[in-house]
Amino acid sequence: MKVFVTGGAGFLGSRLVQKLAENNRVEQVKFLTRDRTKADMLMQTIPDPDKVQPVIGNLLDLDLALTDITAVIHCAAARNIASCEMNATYAAKVNVEGTRRLLELARRADVNRFVYVSSQSVYGKQDRMPLREDMPCNPSGVYALTKYIGEILTSSILQHHVNYLVLRLSRLYGTGLFMNEDNFITSKYPQACISGYALPVHGGGSSKFDFLHIHDAAVCIEGLLFADAGIWNETYNLASGGATSVIDIARMFSECAAELGFPGSGIQFEGEPAKEAIEIWHDISKIQHKTGWTPTVSLRAGIMDILKHCRRL
Repeated sequence: MKVFVTGGAGFLGSRLVQKLAENNRVEQVKFLTRDRTKADMLMQTIPDPDKVQPVIGNLLDLDLALTDITAVIHCAAARNIASCEMNATYAAKVNVEGTRRLLELARRADVNRFVYVSSQSVYGKQDRMPLREDMPCNPSGVYALTKYIGEILTSSILQHHVNYLVLRLSRLYGTGLFMNEDNFITSKYPQACISGYALPVHGGGSSKFDFLHIHDAAVCIEGLLFADAGIWNETYNLASGGATSVIDIARMFSECAAELGFPGSGIQFEGEPAKEAIEIWHDISKIQHKTGWTPTVSLRAGIMDILKHCRRL
């Protein structure tokens, strides 16, 4: 199998490139990135660099990149929500037009399998939890809307031509070559623990979110590439299947930091308690039933791993 990964120098994409490079069933890995420096850094982590080839460019530079490719994993996106709102034209160019062009190239190149990495944001505000794949989507905001359009394009362009999967990911966290700096679990809280600062908790900390460890996400996506035909041409939630409150996450960080001998990190509440707490979590029974996959990294274990990683830096 020859695999092409877009967003190959991103948080998820780089982990997938590393895992696929170690997979004996994968003959070659190509990855797309705009950042040559990050591409060089990623290549330095690959045991067999002859197996991996960086493609420097963007989603509009792919005329020849899919030659002889068996499977595509499309991770690349304009994903910063605030930036998407401020520059909707750019977000649409990358997330919609870039995706459309990649899908057309995949269809013309006779790619066998295509994985579109979507987002939980496509669900928008829902009246009940957990989020299920058969719920009507209600995307709110530029980023969510462009990702939902990407889902529609994937199914409409590839159906009857290329086997595809749409994966709606929850919030990812964990360690990696390129850390996700937009996530308080992988940036703000570890930095506070290392420095001995109080962990900020806004609005009382009662809001709950579904966090999936990057290892579990990468293992699942890698496995899906080799899955039987019966799982394809479907949409799946890829998440932990549970929700944890912000205050409980802060407590886990404080406890893990103490176990590792970091300076004491208390908890500091900021702002008024939220009038209505947010709760977002996913039903993952569909992907579990179809594939047998289940997440293995607990949130506490993932937090401990992040702090150990930060201590080594």
